[in-house]
This record gives sequence, C-alpha cells and structure tokens, in this order.
Amino acid sequence: MATNFYIIVISFLYAINLTRAACRLSTRWDITDPQVLILRPEGGDGNDAFFMPDERVFINIPSGRVVNFNCGGAYLQLDGVNTGDGSINATCSSGRFFRIPNRSFNFNTVSCNLFPPSLARFTGNTCLGDLKEFEIGYRANCRMIRLMYGCFDQYYQRTIYTRMELPPNIEGAQIGFPRPRWTEGDFFNLGGIPLDTIYTRNEQRITINTLLGLDVNSTKYVQLDNNLFLARAHLSANADFIFGTQRRASFYFLNAAPKWHTFNAGNWLSIEMDIRRFVIKTKQTVQMYTGTFGISTLPHEITGEQIELFLFVDDKGNKAIPVPQLFWKVIYEPITRRGSVFLGVNNPYLSEDEVHKHIICPDVSNEIPWLTWAATNITGGISYTCTVEGFRAATGLLQHLEVVDLLT
Repeated sequence: MATNFYIIVISFLYAINLTRAACRLSTRWDITDPQVLILRPEGGDGNDAFFMPDERVFINIPSGRVVNFNCGGAYLQLDGVNTGDGSINATCSSGRFFRIPNRSFNFNTVSCNLFPPSLARFTGNTCLGDLKEFEIGYRANCRMIRLMYGCFDQYYQRTIYTRMELPPNIEGAQIGFPRPRWTEGDFFNLGGIPLDTIYTRNEQRITINTLLGLDVNSTKYVQLDNNLFLARAHLSANADFIFGTQRRASFYFLNAAPKWHTFNAGNWLSIEMDIRRFVIKTKQTVQMYTGTFGISTLPHEITGEQIELFLFVDDKGNKAIPVPQLFWKVIYEPITRRGSVFLGVNNPYLSEDEVHKHIICPDVSNEIPWLTWAATNITGGISYTCTVEGFRAATGLLQHLEVVDLLT
C-alpha cells in the first residue's frame, strides 16, 4: 500500500514538473515582428495548423513538444541573423526557451526577415453553379494552410461569400497590429484602373453621381468630411483572426465589398463583436460565412428611377464592383447543427417607407438574447436575424447546410 502511495506521489510531482517545464508564450507580448507562423509540424489546415492560445492570451506547449517556426517563403532569423532557411523545427524546453541541435534560444529572438507572404488563388473548383472558388492562406512546408475560402462572381467582379472558422481562442487575439495595404492580385479586370483608385472618395463620388444624373462634384451622397462614403469593407473580418500574420492575409480585395462606412462602423461592427463574445462565452467553434446579396439603389436625380450602384463603369457601359443591397453573416455549429443568419441593409439613405422592402426573411432577432445592435437605426444599418431556412428560401444560398435550430 505504501509503495502504491509513493508511486502516486512521484507521478503527481512529475506531472507538476512537466507543467512547470512547459513553454508559455503570450500572443500579446512575446511575438517579435516580422512574426513567424507557429505551426504544428504534423500538419493540419486553417486554425488546426497553428499552436493557438488556450489560456486567454497564452499558448501553452508541453515540454519536449516539437514546434515548426515558419516564415512561409521568407527567411527565418535568430537574434536578427538570417538562418538561410524558411523554417526550423524546435523542441520546447521551458518558459520561452526552445532548442535545436547545438543551440538553445529564446522565442523572443525568433522572427522573419519580412512578414510571411500570404497566397490567394483560385482552387479550380466551382461554386454556386459556374462561379469560381478561391482560397486565401499561406504556403508552408510544401502545403497550403487555408485560412478562408470563398466564391467569386467574375461577371460583376464581386465576392458572393467567404467562409472561415471562428474559435473561442479569439479571446487571445493580438491587439494593435498595424493594418497593411490591400492587395488586388490578378483576380479583377477593370481596364487597368487599380481598385485602390476606384475606392477613393473622389472616384466613387464621380461614378455614383454620373449613374444618378448628378453633377460629378455633388456631395449629396458620397460626402467628403464625414462617414457617408463607401468603405472597402472586410467580409471575413481581420479581427476574427488571432495572429497578426493571419490578419494580414485578410487584406485581399477578394475579401472586401463596398459598404457605407456609417453601417460598417455601426451595426455591422456590433454584430462582429457580439459574435466574438458569444463564441468566447460558450466555448464553441463556429463555421462563419459572410457575404453579400443584391445591388443597392438610389433614385435618379431627374427621373426618380431607382438606379443600381456600381463603383466601376467603363465608357462602353460595362459595370463591376456593385454596391451590395445587403450584407449577411451566418454562424453555424456543425455538431449540434444549429445556425443563425444576421443581415444588415447597406443604404443610409432609405426612407422609413422603404425599409420593409429590404427585410427578405422573417425577423427572429427577439430569440437571440446577446445582440447589442441598434437594429432600427437607418444610418447605422437596418439589421435583423433570420433562420437559415428562411434566408435560404429568399436567396438560394447555403443549400448544403443541414440546420435543425437557431444558434442562440
């Protein structure tokens, strides 16, 4: 009996020592820029490929566990010295210390010579009939780590939706990470005009005023000194990714659509924050789809006819980059098969009489107790909630999701 007790005590003390010997890295204080990808060497896709924070802002790695520090095509540096390699496998010692053959080093000294370059590409698959599927992520160790994928309409040069996973680990996300420039890639064909130019207030004002029969300098809709302009707004939000490197990969125009900034910084921001709080509180990972539907309109200055809005119109009348009528976001938990759809109207100039035309499925917001948006604020974006079934019936989207109830 005494022998068994001795074995139990020794095992307990050994377990404590292992815990103390584990590596413990903070997402807020320990990652040096340009930061490495902290990957599981055995593989995995999306968030599963990364060592993630599992204790608020801390990544805990067992002693003896091998970690792949990867620069995704850039070069890895130790103590500011270029190693000549894109990645290394290192073994956790304790605290912030790792070891490789003939050397031990502090994680704080690990960086890349530049931020790991992300990759966006068409996959060769189709979606929603004959539209084109794309993916965005990182190429590391001869594999693609996909952070999101989506469906692109080449005719109108717009993304219909993106999909990613949002885990409760988002509580440990890096903060204050600098925003990079948006990347266009070779996905758009806009007569050689950069999307950066098309999205400027001056260009969008000229394009929209011309469509609406206004003087090109009119500030009736696109204004110069407030938030009434069309932002290049994320679909999959950059704040929904944990690491700064992941956030950088969200800045492709494939992951953007024109959204009135009063809406983007109003009810849409509220729902993004509410969803993050929801997954943290409930400790469940959700699949998240974010997309656009329809084309927003404003009345022609002379005829009063409702005119569809685009950010690109060429001299032949070809149009692209439509201003969406609605933005929508779906959260779906596949184990319980529950899901909810949140929608917002992308038009701060609606009249009260026009609002009902933009409610495309029955509103069930009263069944979601954690929403904090100002749902009836037109300037902030009229917002409402639908069941997946109701949304699917109205739009034809999300046919593949098997849903039995609201996710509340």
